Amino acid sequence: MKLLAFSGPTIHTKNMTTMNVCLLLLTIFAVAYAERIAINVNSAKAMKAAEFALVELSKLSDSGVYQSLSLHEVSKAEEEVGIFHYNTILSLKLHSPFFKSGEEVEEFNMVVMEHKTDHVKSFAIDEFPVMDDDAIEKFWIQKVELKRKQREEAYRRLGKW
Repeated sequence: MKLLAFSGPTIHTKNMTTMNVCLLLLTIFAVAYAERIAINVNSAKAMKAAEFALVELSKLSDSGVYQSLSLHEVSKAEEEVGIFHYNTILSLKLHSPFFKSGEEVEEFNMVVMEHKTDHVKSFAIDEFPVMDDDAIEKFWIQKVELKRKQREEAYRRLGKW
């Protein structure tokens, strides 16, 4: 077993590696748990972040059912400075007649992140909305029909050249 020489107690290489990993993790968590500051839920910043998250979320369902989501209320908003991003932490109440629960309004926790260097925005959500299976199928059929009409129109235009 290789030993490292220090003035003081002898530390095994394995223990030193473990200590380094622990120190690294402590540093990361200390920075990652930056102070969150509450912001007004009706402020321009909170509303802009909520709208961004909603627009991005609506793009994520293959069937298009998430397009039925609308903002009911921003129930909580906080901001923090992260390692790589400026974060806006949100609790949003979203409305849709198609939630699987049968409720018209459900609450979701999201984070809108703006990169410190290039200012590109992204978002994270803790749990995606679960939608009614029949609604998903109806939205899927509508999407397929729209694509079919667009394809037929494109072929029709090609035939007139």
